[in-house]
Amino acid sequence: TVLLVAQNEVELRDIGVATSTSFLARQMGGTVALAALGGLLNNRLDHWIPRLTPRDSQLDLERLRGTPESIRRLAPAVADGVIDAFSRSLSAVFWCLVPVGVVWLVLALLLPNRPLRSEEVVEIDAHDDTGLAATALEGHGGF
Repeated sequence: TVLLVAQNEVELRDIGVATSTSFLARQMGGTVALAALGGLLNNRLDHWIPRLTPRDSQLDLERLRGTPESIRRLAPAVADGVIDAFSRSLSAVFWCLVPVGVVWLVLALLLPNRPLRSEEVVEIDAHDDTGLAATALEGHGGF
């Protein structure tokens, strides 16, 4: 994973910074993606629901919030239109994510193949100038 790559690339004394930075980036990315993709889903629903439901249905979109039970209570033609609109809208969200997935796949394939840090490297790195890493390893059988 990205976390493992980040931890393997930094010195032992910086491993906490690498871990927290990786988690922060993941959380921020999730927050931005949720907002953007939620906006796209709502935009597509706003586009498709009027086109796929009967014009005389007088559909109250506020009633559709909540449980699937609210859709089941609709007339069959209206319910089919709402379900089809949701399906098309969600499909648009997934299609927007395909290029992102392709970019991440290419980036993952471009990562250099480096061996993971071994215990020997950890013991050598444990002799840093702060003494903190050596103290941490002492309690875990490192020395």
